[in-house]
Amino acid sequence: MMDFAIQLAVAFRRGTARGERSMFSSMGISRQELMTEMGALTHRLILEHRRTFEARRANDGTRDSSQVHEAFQVSRIPSDPKQRWVDGTPEYSFGMIGLHKLFPEARFIHIVRDCDEVVGSMLNFTGGYKLAEDENDAYRVWMRYVGACIDAERGLGPEIACHVFHDDLVRNPEALMRQLLDFLSEPYVSACVQPLVKRINSSPPPAAIRANSDRSLDPKLLQEARGFWSMVRTGGTSSGSSSDTAIRLEKAFERRVEYFDLLDARHVEAQQVVERLQRQLDERTASALRLDAELGEARKQLFGLVNRAAVIGQAPRRARFSSAIGSKVKTLLSTLRPWLKGGRETP
Repeated sequence: MMDFAIQLAVAFRRGTARGERSMFSSMGISRQELMTEMGALTHRLILEHRRTFEARRANDGTRDSSQVHEAFQVSRIPSDPKQRWVDGTPEYSFGMIGLHKLFPEARFIHIVRDCDEVVGSMLNFTGGYKLAEDENDAYRVWMRYVGACIDAERGLGPEIACHVFHDDLVRNPEALMRQLLDFLSEPYVSACVQPLVKRINSSPPPAAIRANSDRSLDPKLLQEARGFWSMVRTGGTSSGSSSDTAIRLEKAFERRVEYFDLLDARHVEAQQVVERLQRQLDERTASALRLDAELGEARKQLFGLVNRAAVIGQAPRRARFSSAIGSKVKTLLSTLRPWLKGGRETP
């Protein structure tokens, strides 16, 4: 949904490009108002389509029983007044600022996992596409995603975003669930930990990862990733909110909006450049072909002159040209010979 936030900001930028002559500008409607209202509409639509979602899940269960587990019910009873929904994907690591503009009341929870375990999971992913090319790439991806989340947490502040640890979730799920519900200002219910009973994803343990480690793994990269994990795990990155980070993330969001806003125009400009270069190439190719033809004709004419000059240079002394002229012609021929391809040899 982060792309939706970007495109909505792009649409507002284009829609207000004419200033007071545009509807939004003339009515004094700000971008944040538009995004908040669109976020509220999205929230309402999701809640209204809850029954549709539950029906589809039930239908999936009739085709594949492995997709059904009592702990993963959307609602425990039909009258359960669900007012919160969760949408989780690693890609949101880079989109929390835009999502916050779309859903100002939303909260963001980052579940951090040991880098070695994540690398093992990425390399053994069976979803039909690669999450990483090799171990080096996997460790870089982990650092990039976790770093983006830590930055977003600092920029948004601890009231909006927080991080917890996967190993805490495994060892003591109830304590961690209580912590998360406190963060969300929601009451704890024992049923909240029921989904944690069934493990739906797994990866090799760190020992197995090291045993099967790629020999090309960069030791400096490994040290950097594990050092970053240690710093995150021990609280070395938890410094509360940062106004500097918030400003930097806002600027990054605006640059991304500007990039997509100008993308179409830059594409047209690029096409025009390509067309202009193609025309220049065609013109210069035609010019080169004409010059080649003219050079061929000039070469033929020069060959004819050289042949006639050779005859003159070989004429007997009784000819009307003196031997001195013949000598000069021979000298001229010896000078021209290296520049002529296929010319007749002159004695």
